Amino acid sequence: LVQVWISSKGKGEQIMAFYPADGYWRLRPLPYGKMRLTSYGSSVLIGPVENDAGRPYVAIKEIRFDPPTRSFRLDFVDGGWARLTLRKVDAHECTLAVAFAGALPTGRPFAAVRSMFVDENYADVARIVWKKDQPAEPVLAFKSRRVSSLWMGRTTESMHNNTAPDHLFSDFFFKRRRASVANL
Repeated sequence: LVQVWISSKGKGEQIMAFYPADGYWRLRPLPYGKMRLTSYGSSVLIGPVENDAGRPYVAIKEIRFDPPTRSFRLDFVDGGWARLTLRKVDAHECTLAVAFAGALPTGRPFAAVRSMFVDENYADVARIVWKKDQPAEPVLAFKSRRVSSLWMGRTTESMHNNTAPDHLFSDFFFKRRRASVANL
């Protein structure tokens, strides 16, 4: 387990956890208002996503952290690498910039989200939007689309992790095409 802590309002706050064994990242913004803390929600996988008996994972060969730039370099078992840089952390967002280099395997997603969902009122993520001004649709109805951005979150209060953040994935640039995403 790799944890990232920052100082906020005179105390330490854990804002990120990374599990190198399976490539799962969890992020959360700082507490807002008078809240003591916020919940982690969905996990994000970054890199060539593999699947073992229905559980997605990213096979990571090596990880390095560069404190001055607040960035991680991930070397993948199948080749290629990614740099994840912590860009912004406040009570409204925790933002990562991701850049890939080298050849990524074809036919597999380069990123995935793993989230808890029982029903609309008991989930980390229940709705998804991939086009501006589009109504949010149930996350389980999403199959696959070529997108330039993607929002995942909740539109009603959940009984589960009700302070967990929504997720916004944007600014995909791949050979001037939109990124392909799929619901695993």
